Amino acid sequence: MSLRQERLENVIRVLENLSETQRENFDIERWSRCAIGMCTSDSYFNEIGITCVNVITSRHTFDFVAPILGITTEEAEFAFGSDADEDSTPNDVILKIRELLESDNG
Repeated sequence: MSLRQERLENVIRVLENLSETQRENFDIERWSRCAIGMCTSDSYFNEIGITCVNVITSRHTFDFVAPILGITTEEAEFAFGSDADEDSTPNDVILKIRELLESDNG
C-alpha cells in the first residue's frame, strides 16, 4: 500500500467511525466540522502533522493537507471541498476518496 493510499484510507477510517453527533454536525463549509477538521482529533493524523493548530494557521487548507496526504491540491478540493454540494455528508466524502483510490488502481 502506498503512503497516499494509507493516508486516504485513514481519512475514511476517521469518517466511518464518527459518532452520531459528529455526523449530524458535519459541515463541509466549516473547517472544524469537515473531514479534515475531524482528522485533527485523530492521533494518526496528529503524528503526520495534521493538527488543529496547523490547520487553523494554514491560510489555504488544501495546499497544506494535500502534500501530507499525497494528493494534489485539485484532488483535495475534489474530495474535501465545498464546491460540490454544501450538504455533503461524511459518506459523500468517503465516496469521493474511494474514487481517488480507484483511479490509483486504474
